[in-house]
Amino acid sequence: MEILYRSVLVGVIIWFFAPTSVASDDVYRLGTGDSISFSVITFPELNRTIQIDVDGRVFLPLIGVFAAEGRSLDELRSEVELNLVTNPTSLPQRAAGEPLGKLSASDIIIDISEYRPVYVSGAVASPSVITFRPGMTVRQAIAQAGGIGLLSGELDETRLMEITAQRDELTSLIAARTERLVRLRQDLEKLMNESGSEASRVSAAEDPPPLSSLAGLSEVSEAWLQAREAQRAGERQLLSTTKKELVERMQVLDELMKISDETVALRESEYERLLDLRKRGISTENAVSQAQEGVLQASSRALDTSDEFLRIRSLIAETESQQSSTEAQSRVALLEAMDQELFELVRLRSRRASLDRNLHTAGFRSEEDADTRLIFRNFVNGRNPESVAVEPSDVLSPGDVIEVIIERATDTTGKSPGNL
Repeated sequence: MEILYRSVLVGVIIWFFAPTSVASDDVYRLGTGDSISFSVITFPELNRTIQIDVDGRVFLPLIGVFAAEGRSLDELRSEVELNLVTNPTSLPQRAAGEPLGKLSASDIIIDISEYRPVYVSGAVASPSVITFRPGMTVRQAIAQAGGIGLLSGELDETRLMEITAQRDELTSLIAARTERLVRLRQDLEKLMNESGSEASRVSAAEDPPPLSSLAGLSEVSEAWLQAREAQRAGERQLLSTTKKELVERMQVLDELMKISDETVALRESEYERLLDLRKRGISTENAVSQAQEGVLQASSRALDTSDEFLRIRSLIAETESQQSSTEAQSRVALLEAMDQELFELVRLRSRRASLDRNLHTAGFRSEEDADTRLIFRNFVNGRNPESVAVEPSDVLSPGDVIEVIIERATDTTGKSPGNL
């Protein structure tokens, strides 16, 4: 019996996450995944390349956290400038005794270091994360992923092995990322419990499995958590010991100050007595001079003791501030690491889902065998994607997700070739 097949339709779906194109005349809006270069002309030690996190925020050294999602570079720069005006920031000291300089907006350079990448997945030769270049087209992105593969009756054995191996690798990476996210969350909860704060929860699309379900990683995770806890305990103990020693030193200085004050008072009284006797001709000029010198020496020692007392009190305040700052920095670092792991976890799951769809097909054939090809661009309008027809020459934006979907051709009876 002769079997007829309808034309194969290939859909290239672009999940468009950037509101504007870099190639257009519109102002480019920053988004998650973009990397920002932060430079301070007068203090190059502060230069950083910082990636905008999954919440659309960016942390700038010394200045703070800023919402970058949806903003232009100029808007972000203006926000930084306003922050420096309302909250003056001092530069770190390079050496002890060096005067503290103020961080000025004119000294800061903020620019885009790297755009968020374009993701190509689905029925292409090599699903890839592609570095975005301004002006990149749909055709160029798909070409870098090896081109479009179309369906045939059977899946090539070599290709099947490649896809299966890729999926196994992604599964291992997902397990490792999931375990690390669990580990970071547990570490954050311990840190919050140690400091008496309530732990913040970073929610994911689905909660990571417990450590016990990740073979070979549970013991490593427990050892890592214990090491982190021991490290923090050591830091707290060091700061606590330092503070205790400073407090004891300040108490000694306080007693010395009292003794110094009493000594100065006695020396002054003796000087006044000898001065009175000298006026009456009973005491000598030499005795008066010696008494005056004694007053000066006692006063000098009292001033030195007072200065040392104030210095120790300042060191105690710095130690308390350092202890609080260390805990805050640990929390920020853990939250940023969790955000990054969650971002990578979502990306890896998306790639694995794409491979799963490929494994559900019967195989591939050359693009030239296709009768019809349709390309769709899905862009985000708020949270609701809308699909529009585009050409391969259309320009992409940073963060676009291109997914190539292949529909199996069916015969006139409605059966697919794979079911015959």
